[in-house]
Amino acid sequence: MDEKRLRRLADELRRVVADAGWREVSVHDETRTARDWLAGAKPPGDTGGPTLRDVMGADFPQMIGNLRANFEAGRLTAIQAVFEKHP
Repeated sequence: MDEKRLRRLADELRRVVADAGWREVSVHDETRTARDWLAGAKPPGDTGGPTLRDVMGADFPQMIGNLRANFEAGRLTAIQAVFEKHP
């Protein structure tokens, strides 16, 4: 996805949230952090309890692979945002 389109989508998201009565406090691009985490994500060893695969189902490894591929291809971004509701 090109940079102009990402900016338009981000602006549209901000408008929708503001129209709903929320004020933006902070927004941080966490795409690099998400890509780095996904690159290092490995299946867990014996955890003694449920894992994400148990919860998400047998297709979870493929889902993670698709997520990685979409981040690497620039089709996804990750943001961390804090908004405050107006009274």
